[in-house]
Amino acid sequence: MEWDKIWAVNRKVIDPVVPRFTALQKDQAVLVNIAGAKVESKDVAKHPKNEDIGLKKTWYGPKVYIEGPDAACIKEEEVVTFINWGNVIINKINKDSAGKITSVDAKLNLDNTDYKKTQKITWLTSVDGAVNSDKGALTP
Repeated sequence: MEWDKIWAVNRKVIDPVVPRFTALQKDQAVLVNIAGAKVESKDVAKHPKNEDIGLKKTWYGPKVYIEGPDAACIKEEEVVTFINWGNVIINKINKDSAGKITSVDAKLNLDNTDYKKTQKITWLTSVDGAVNSDKGALTP
């Protein structure tokens, strides 16, 4: 079977009914410090187009992680969209002496709901006390 046919079956049969979860590759995760973010959780849909699948608890906070390749694609002063949260303005991209991104400083811009021309980024929060607990927060 050709890959395009496998993807077509996936889109038609599997994709509409499978819940969405987020995972990051630990050795490539980049810390994002988000000014103005508070530690809180919200229940969000497990699937963006099928609420019948149910809800999942998503944690928010001032320290989140994104994938290294996503960090490499963003620019300072750019507005990016953190999926299931909202828009964030990238203030500073911090790099080590070798040029590797070590962290990103950003601020929430939740009043800006224009998501059309923004890069969409998946993320995970680092919430003290929620890791390995029944609260469900994840961290690399």
